[in-house]
Amino acid sequence: MEPEKPKNPKNPEKPEEEKKENESSIQDKITDRFEDLKQSDNMKKMTSFIKSNTKDTVAYIALFVGILLLFFKEFWGGLIIGAVGGFYFADPIIHWIRNFQEYLEKEGLVKVLILFCVALGFLIIGPAFFLGAVAAIGIKFILIGEKKS
Repeated sequence: MEPEKPKNPKNPEKPEEEKKENESSIQDKITDRFEDLKQSDNMKKMTSFIKSNTKDTVAYIALFVGILLLFFKEFWGGLIIGAVGGFYFADPIIHWIRNFQEYLEKEGLVKVLILFCVALGFLIIGPAFFLGAVAAIGIKFILIGEKKS
């Protein structure tokens, strides 16, 4: 008794060995497209940018993920976006906090009170954003320190 040849899923009457020789597999097509993509100028420019701006690229990806999460998991999306914002704006925020007395004298109590109320409103509406920003500012300040300007 002769072993049965594997059947072709598209046509069970034909054995699988009888494929056309010029017919390329899906894996070959995907491999070819991937190779073409790797050779394109736009892809080379993008990989060069990613290699030279790693911190910014990670921030862009984190912001994109954070914005997507805002639609489904508001807390986590706000936390991620706040952390990225806190990391990028830690130095000016720390500088502003350290020089708050000068700001108060320059702008006046009314403007500072309004600013405080607006910040409190944002904290109530989106606490995760503030938690992320404060955590990132704290971590950056402790680990890296403030830039000397």
